Amino acid sequence: MLDRVRIRALREAGHTLAEIAATVGVGKRSVQRILRAPPIQRPESAPTPKSRQVGRPSKVELSFRPNSCPNLLNPRSRGRITAAIPGSDSFDVSVMDVASIVLTRDGSDGRVLPVSSRIDDVTTPAADDGCACDGPRGPDGWDDLVLHFATAERVDALDLASEPGGESVSLTVSGQFTVEVGGRPFSATDCIRLVPRAGKQGS
Repeated sequence: MLDRVRIRALREAGHTLAEIAATVGVGKRSVQRILRAPPIQRPESAPTPKSRQVGRPSKVELSFRPNSCPNLLNPRSRGRITAAIPGSDSFDVSVMDVASIVLTRDGSDGRVLPVSSRIDDVTTPAADDGCACDGPRGPDGWDDLVLHFATAERVDALDLASEPGGESVSLTVSGQFTVEVGGRPFSATDCIRLVPRAGKQGS
């Protein structure tokens, strides 16, 4: 969860948006949104921020292309693909050390770093494990860690171009929690499905 009280206090102390963004580790647009927004309305069943647990969760989840399923990836794209690690009432994603995060694939020596990241509420933790679609999942009132990876770099480093179109591939994001909560490692896996070339279908 973003420290909204700290952001407002920094602004009241006369700091610029750029200074605040650099201090708390988010973009200026996120700072502007927090300063303009009224307090978040949490579900009645959710605890207040004061009662929220900040420690490491028992499980970390990963969702490529949040709120979209299947998670299609065009290997020929020169853009970016988004992945989210959902937060919850018991998991504050700010305890993740973003600088330690890498994307890997079993059977490949390649490692891909995120080109950018932000903290924002974009999705809800999945109801089921694995790569099965469980329907649309929108924001739930809890901040998530949103990561952006360059598609071309990921395809090259993880040897995805060699896979047939239509193939489902498991990818893993791993890293460490911050030293404040012990600095232990975490990992989470989700699947992407490669878009076939025109006129070709995977098995």
